[in-house]
Amino acid sequence: STDALNVLSRADAMGRYVFNRRNCRKHFEAGLCSAGIEEFRWHDLRHTHATWLRQAGAPVEVVQRSLGHAAIGTTMRYAHVADTELQNSLQQLPTLSPTTGGILKFPVKKQLRKS
Repeated sequence: STDALNVLSRADAMGRYVFNRRNCRKHFEAGLCSAGIEEFRWHDLRHTHATWLRQAGAPVEVVQRSLGHAAIGTTMRYAHVADTELQNSLQQLPTLSPTTGGILKFPVKKQLRKS
């Protein structure tokens, strides 16, 4: 984002590191502990990033490039589908209830008779 780029460029201009590689994991763990979050790994952030990008409407190729994956199949394991997304999509299907008149009718093919 523009905001993130501004922060990074200011830090770079001042000759400072934005992230201290020696203690980022320690701060991450402390943040999880203070927030009461259990069973969440550092790597889960990549899954969250991919899922949020996809849910925001980004094509899977954009998600793939953002994560730096060579194979689209790898990206598909990262970009998860939430249960609410599935439920909302299923709600869009036409109804098959005879009381609503929404039954889909398919033409019946006549079988050819052998002479």
